[in-house]
Amino acid sequence: MDWDEICTDFHAFIAAEPQDLHPSTRDALEAARAGGLNQCILSALREDLLRRDTARFGVAPFFKLIFGVDNLDGATKLSRGRDLVATLPPQTKLYFIGDTLHDAEVGAALGAEVILVDCGHQTAERLRATGHPVLPSPLAAVQYIQQRSFPQAESFD
Repeated sequence: MDWDEICTDFHAFIAAEPQDLHPSTRDALEAARAGGLNQCILSALREDLLRRDTARFGVAPFFKLIFGVDNLDGATKLSRGRDLVATLPPQTKLYFIGDTLHDAEVGAALGAEVILVDCGHQTAERLRATGHPVLPSPLAAVQYIQQRSFPQAESFD
């Protein structure tokens, strides 16, 4: 089986067996919105599938921008990230929350402060090796950002 077939099969599986959001995701999105943080998605998922899934899970309204890629193998995520950053006002403070080593690489390349969560695709041990903060959930990541931006904010879960 070649790489294109693997990618096609993977996306067919995800479409047939949609994954659910992490239990703290909605709380994280609400907390970010309430704290006045603008939220964007940058994903290695093909953009039409990303838009479908954010609508299906009812989270699309939380996001100012939704940027996916134009292929099934996740290529060009950094390029799409540069496209996303180009749409933002100059001097925008960027935080990049992700759950993979690739997210750490992309976020750093975009000049963002990277925060990793160990509730996704890779272990906390592997994520810690990047040198970026590693937190247990999306909500903890948002609380971390809020505490850095507003020191009186609540502590992490």
